[in-house]
Amino acid sequence: MTATQPENLYLSNNKTVTVSNANPLDGNSVIGFTTETLPTASTTVDVALNGAGSIDRFVKDNPAVGIVKEKNGSTLRLKAVTHKVNRSVTDMSGIPIAGAPTLTPTGEDYMIGSKITVDGIPATMQSFVAGGIRYVFDSVELSVSPGAALISPTDGKITDFVMPNDTVQVNYRYRDDMGRIIIDGNGGLPTTSSTNGMAGTQVAAILPESLRLCD
Repeated sequence: MTATQPENLYLSNNKTVTVSNANPLDGNSVIGFTTETLPTASTTVDVALNGAGSIDRFVKDNPAVGIVKEKNGSTLRLKAVTHKVNRSVTDMSGIPIAGAPTLTPTGEDYMIGSKITVDGIPATMQSFVAGGIRYVFDSVELSVSPGAALISPTDGKITDFVMPNDTVQVNYRYRDDMGRIIIDGNGGLPTTSSTNGMAGTQVAAILPESLRLCD
């Protein structure tokens, strides 16, 4: 049999082959194989019962780098090699915002080499208040190059991202939506502290008390 030819051995769903103990594969045997079902981040696919000892004799036709052979007891099977994409809500410096709404999920496993979509923030998280500060969604920052992936400026959704052989951190960055009132007496009034407030809301600014000099 010649490897890389799908017609060598095709295994439909839940089908396997068994390597005979009485007539084992010799050192020159090479079996190319294709499975109808591919492994995922949470599932494996059995290929050959009693085939663990002949793992080098079986060659997968699927070239995906994220799909590899492994031994599971005496069984040869396919599994997906995965890494995690972690998601966080941060300020513009990449520091997590205490009290921010929680993203669901905060992390997922994906097969390396696969083209994936990472959800953006929900509409309810376009802005939020935490610690008395209002935050507004600004942009997305990845710990690796996004390559040819498309990133939505509206909600940070990432599409056509090829999963690298590495853990990926995705930060949904928020800017604070705060204004500040500063009263400058230009030398004629006593100094007062500044007053902060969320944009679009009313705030009470403390005016300085004037001093009246009497003869």
